[in-house]
Amino acid sequence: MPPPAPRLDEHGFPIPATFDNEPARRRPSRTFQIVWRSGLVLAFIAVLVGLIFQSPIAEGAKQLLAGRLLQRAQEKERLSDPQGALADVNRAAALVPDRPLVLELRAHLKLTLNDVEGSLEDYNALVKLDRRYAPAYLGRSTALQRLNRHQEAIDDLTQAIKLSPSRDAMPRNNRAYARALAGVDLHEALGDVQQAIAMVEENLAHESLMPHKSSMAVVAVAKSQKAAYLDTRGYIYFLQQRYDDALADLELAIQLTDEFRRFLLRQAPAEYHPFYQRQFDHELSVMYHHRGQVYDKLGKLEESRADLDLAAKLGYNPAEGVF
Repeated sequence: MPPPAPRLDEHGFPIPATFDNEPARRRPSRTFQIVWRSGLVLAFIAVLVGLIFQSPIAEGAKQLLAGRLLQRAQEKERLSDPQGALADVNRAAALVPDRPLVLELRAHLKLTLNDVEGSLEDYNALVKLDRRYAPAYLGRSTALQRLNRHQEAIDDLTQAIKLSPSRDAMPRNNRAYARALAGVDLHEALGDVQQAIAMVEENLAHESLMPHKSSMAVVAVAKSQKAAYLDTRGYIYFLQQRYDDALADLELAIQLTDEFRRFLLRQAPAEYHPFYQRQFDHELSVMYHHRGQVYDKLGKLEESRADLDLAAKLGYNPAEGVF
């Protein structure tokens, strides 16, 4: 299932949101690191001063320190240190336990580290905090799928669709894939993913008619979304025994994902490459696994074994959330 379309920097490189919804910066310089750490110390001192004097300074200082901890956590995640990232988010949670981004990022990191029950607990708290926050339902659906609670995951995705903008394709694709994994309502699942593909194709057509400075990056991201949606449709076709249709979708999905991988790694700082490469490996592992299943049904046993072996090498593993 695809992630939300990321924000793009001036080079077209997707960047995550920060604590205050501003884009995260690239890895800071040594000088900036010293200033940043000094700011942490000052913020901590401000928290202590605020507590001592019982003044409104305390709340503002907590927010500042928590924001800096979350920024550092996001940086650590991109540097392939999810344990360190989680430690920083836990520190932020001790300061501002009811901030949505704290709960959301912690739930995501716990899921990455295979603490599925802990992730679900945080997503439940996030839903309780704001029952109209669509990303809470999207995230919780993934945790529920990891626990084989498929119908609850589908229900969460239905709620996410209701709360999301009408042109948001991702929740529809995710519900289609959730139904396919559960083996239920395949006709409705196909309708969902057809809508998602139509939306992204409309976006691509719009970009071709009205090109602008960031068009290349926008088109690359849109094609990566289309690849994920084609994988979903290909898997549904496989379940419907439409093997030729499934093969065509999966081959295009793999091609588009490889194109986006090359594009993104050209833009990303070298220190982030292992993180992004691992993400691409996992996405491609699912696509190769699906294509291997299709080849098997088409009687192409050598191609099937090659794809299934490659999928396993790239990290296909439902028990760890790569499915």
